[in-house]
Amino acid sequence: MKQYAKIALDTILYTNVYIALAAAFLTYSSFYLVQGQVSWATTGLVFFATWFIYLIHRIIGIAKIESFVHTIRVKKITTLRQLNYLFSIVSAIGIGICAFQLPTQVYPILGACAITSIFYAIPIPFFKKRLRDIHYIKIVLISITWSLVTIAIPWVLSGTVSLLACSLLCIERAVFIFAITLPFDIRDRKVDKKQSVNTISNTLGTRNTIYLSCLSLMLASALLICIAPITTSGILILTYFLIAAFITRTSEKRSDYFYTAGLDGSIFLIAIAILLGRIF
Repeated sequence: MKQYAKIALDTILYTNVYIALAAAFLTYSSFYLVQGQVSWATTGLVFFATWFIYLIHRIIGIAKIESFVHTIRVKKITTLRQLNYLFSIVSAIGIGICAFQLPTQVYPILGACAITSIFYAIPIPFFKKRLRDIHYIKIVLISITWSLVTIAIPWVLSGTVSLLACSLLCIERAVFIFAITLPFDIRDRKVDKKQSVNTISNTLGTRNTIYLSCLSLMLASALLICIAPITTSGILILTYFLIAAFITRTSEKRSDYFYTAGLDGSIFLIAIAILLGRIF
């Protein structure tokens, strides 16, 4: 039974269903944060688009490193390669179905995020590099894209908070994503060095990267005090504190579950905290 449970967990994690669900749940909760009406088409699109982009990144990224990186994580993803091919087709169909149900005013944001995400995973024509291969830029791109998708799009569709409040929420969300993504640089340090990509972690070292991550969560907390209702901000700040405590345990020796299940799982915690803030 334990073996089957582990296989199921690995399948959910390494076919990117987990992170796609996290993105969709965070988007769903953000409709309440911007005081808008939930759009299920948007939530579905975020799920399928996140699933698709992460699958493409995994398929291409693993092909680039499997010859010289022999971690358990890489072996698991390689084992699921055929399933990832199938799921990439399924997710592409899902994107098409959901995208045509959205109003045209969100297409500029969707287009910008789509272009950034695609060239994060595949080389830019004539440039012959992926965006993630440019020094120091990958975490910034991830943070901005997640912020636009999970805050800006819900606001454009139905948000009733002011433009200033939405802008501050976007910054707060980007800072949060930045904070939980930094530890992944620690995990990927050897791979990035092999590919001659300079990252924040490679420059600052493990301890200072953890400090920066925790400071980022403190900044996100300060922004929340300015823009969110007191109950919501209180619950979210407590959640940030718990996430920061978890991040302090980061090291290169940690199991990949620490990152793929634990850190990515913190996104679910934030979504739950937002919904709890609305209830209370």
